Amino acid sequence: MDDLPLRLLPGVTLPEGLDERVLMRVIGGVVRAAHPRRPPDPHEGEVIEETFVRSITRRGGWHVRFGYHRNAHARSRYDKSEQAEGTLQLDRHGSVISVRLGPLRSALDGA
Repeated sequence: MDDLPLRLLPGVTLPEGLDERVLMRVIGGVVRAAHPRRPPDPHEGEVIEETFVRSITRRGGWHVRFGYHRNAHARSRYDKSEQAEGTLQLDRHGSVISVRLGPLRSALDGA
């Protein structure tokens, strides 16, 4: 499985005790299972993908809001990018309790 880049949005810090590699592995695995890598289109070029963390809060364990952004039409003059939102719950030891990823929607829909 290829690693998707994971970045923290401005204002989000990784709390002590929460391993970034765990987040990258779990979030990347869920995203890749739901949205397999697409081959590059000869007219549109490479598919641009990114995962990002919107927020991390402490609720007994950890509650992480994340997103996935994909632009398979990077050369298009119109914005055809898509985005999905998800949540991840980890217990206080970093084990996954639940993870959910919504459907891809147009990034123009305000997702």
